[in-house]
Amino acid sequence: MPGPGFPVANKILYKYEQDRAYRLHRQKLEEERQAEVDHENRLLLQKMSKIMKEPALVDSWNEYHTKSLNLPQREKQLREIQMENIGLAKRLEHTRPVIRSDELEGEYQQKKYLQMLWNENSKDYDMVIPRHQRYRQLRKMKEAELAKEREEKEANGEDDKKESLPPIKKPSESQKQSKIPARLLDI
Repeated sequence: MPGPGFPVANKILYKYEQDRAYRLHRQKLEEERQAEVDHENRLLLQKMSKIMKEPALVDSWNEYHTKSLNLPQREKQLREIQMENIGLAKRLEHTRPVIRSDELEGEYQQKKYLQMLWNENSKDYDMVIPRHQRYRQLRKMKEAELAKEREEKEANGEDDKKESLPPIKKPSESQKQSKIPARLLDI
């Protein structure tokens, strides 16, 4: 490789040689770093195995007693709280549930019934019928029902006239002017 100040014969070859030298340098640095890490790991492993093999030399027990002037009072409160908790647990064991399953079932059935009604009566917007067409359909249905009823009555031989009320008489001009009620005049 030519040194600084000397011209190179082929620039592409010169660049290739520089890249190769850089890659070798990087590889050498990486190997040195890896060797250093391996060495440190080995030292750490030796220290840990030495610690595991030997018994502990440091005593980490805290053997002091708390000195409190309030200790008897706190112990008394603790016993009272424990007794209250025991009494509460016994009362909870013997209590009956407040919520009744039959009431819940009734509410559930009622909700289900209301949902069914709502679903039946809610509009299906895919099948929207204009109002005037809906009224025509309803009128045709009522007319068909009335015609069917008339046919049934005729088939049974029933008279519509027997069931109808007598016509109302309209008062004459003289009756309108007098203050006597029309129902009394007809008698």
